Amino acid sequence: MIPKKLHYAWFGGEKPKYLIDNIQSWEKFLPDYEIIEWNDKNWDINQYLFSKYFYENGKYGFVVDPLRVDVLKKYGGIYIDADVTLTQNIDKFLQSPLFMGMHFTNAVGTALIGSEKDNKVITELYEFYKNISYEKLLDKDFDKVSNGVFTRYLVKNYPEFRMTNKTQKLSDGTMIYPKQYFVLPAIINRHNYAIHANEGSWKNKGNVEGKIKIEGEHSAIKQIFRWMLGPTLMSWRLNQKQMQRNSLYQLYLKRGKK
Repeated sequence: MIPKKLHYAWFGGEKPKYLIDNIQSWEKFLPDYEIIEWNDKNWDINQYLFSKYFYENGKYGFVVDPLRVDVLKKYGGIYIDADVTLTQNIDKFLQSPLFMGMHFTNAVGTALIGSEKDNKVITELYEFYKNISYEKLLDKDFDKVSNGVFTRYLVKNYPEFRMTNKTQKLSDGTMIYPKQYFVLPAIINRHNYAIHANEGSWKNKGNVEGKIKIEGEHSAIKQIFRWMLGPTLMSWRLNQKQMQRNSLYQLYLKRGKK
């Protein structure tokens, strides 16, 4: 059973309001969980070349990628990104050895993952991050995004895994849930447990989970679309567009809808 530990990371600087608000949502819906913050005082960035490299290059969103598998392997529990808001209790998922949700229809999400201590999948991904070389980090064809890393692992190791937005139970009990569970708002609210703001902090300098501010004309256009479609439909529309731009799109076309 997955222990009631909630892990998140924050490196450098004062916590922004969105993170404080999200922590309040975690405390509200998970009152009996131990909430653990990992930062530069209790987690050594230099222990992973991957984290060290991206920290030094100002791409702070990548720094936590090894951290999520590191702490889940050693302690078990739930890893949650700082830009994830809980919308209800998630105790019902703790019976699985490992659970996560789809982020796109062609990629699993890594913003909220629950795992038992020393889970096989998490342990093997832990070893994967430990063994990434400097040459690999410089390779432009190497998929460095955690969604891609996790998805490619599942494709390689679970022939039953499908690129689909439906609940899947894999051969070892690993559970994969639709993207409206942990990423997107759901049309029917009871089917949603968390919303991932997906701020894209790997694209800019700032805090590990820092927000990007969109300004100018494009911001006004987006506001009009949001007003016309409503926040739920707008989120789904943007998710679909993002899916078509990610590195797994061709993989989805080959394996999807079987």
